[in-house]
Amino acid sequence: MEEKGDVIRGTSPWASALHLVPKKDGSWRPVGDYRKLNSRTVPVSPDDIEKTAVTTPFGLFLYPFMPFGLKNAPATFQRLMDQIFDDLSFVFCYIDDILISSSSPAEHEEHLRKVLQRLDEYGLVLNPRKCVLGVESIEFLGYRVDSKGITPLPERVAAIQEFPLPMTADKLARFLGMLNYYRRFVPKYAATLAPLNALLAAFEASKVELANAACLAHPKDDAPLALVTDASDIALGAVVQQCVNDVWEPLGFHSRKLSTTEKNYAPWQRFYTFGCRVVCLAQNEEGLSYLFKELP
Repeated sequence: MEEKGDVIRGTSPWASALHLVPKKDGSWRPVGDYRKLNSRTVPVSPDDIEKTAVTTPFGLFLYPFMPFGLKNAPATFQRLMDQIFDDLSFVFCYIDDILISSSSPAEHEEHLRKVLQRLDEYGLVLNPRKCVLGVESIEFLGYRVDSKGITPLPERVAAIQEFPLPMTADKLARFLGMLNYYRRFVPKYAATLAPLNALLAAFEASKVELANAACLAHPKDDAPLALVTDASDIALGAVVQQCVNDVWEPLGFHSRKLSTTEKNYAPWQRFYTFGCRVVCLAQNEEGLSYLFKELP
């Protein structure tokens, strides 16, 4: 790292311990233990370089560039990436993960050229071992992304299906957090998870629903849209969908539990609880007819 210029040997009144964090490829990443510094940290500037010093058996080293481990590092780097690719609508960045979306191999080649030129212009380098080029399907931020849409990763779904019965509140909270990450893929998910807040009766059912999660389509500007709503005794559900080639494709699901007051509403009144006044509304015909009779 010293030979590459990633760190410089020096002296400093500050010093943090150095530890190694394993990477996915089996190698190791050196990281300073900046927990004490993080309680008072500010965005990295030349005046603060001495605060990044780490102590090793070979001496004290300082980072001239923003290292991993600092609390403000992710937000600072994200702002940099947003500025670099702001005018390239086909580029999606999350920290150091870059997704390039193209409609054809020829377009993809041109997009890659522009991205590589932009990275070179700003002095940023890529790790070839982490690059995946010219594929039709890819994992990105915990999702499977392809030309059809976005779906949960099978291994993440399997981890949820194999999750043991929570015996403590902390384990239940962890399980619910895993489920909530993918909740927009599952219709009426709030209704399924409601019993978990009391008796955990929906534990196995939630695994099954996630395993059958829908594929959310990519939005099309010229496609007709519809909002389809539904309601039960405990929850509200809705799906926004678009019509492409006479086929309705889901764009996203939304659901939530009914409040104690809302549970007293008549079934046809619950459809209106979302607060939408002008939408393309689809529900059962009986409830719809009562709704329009009551509207002013």
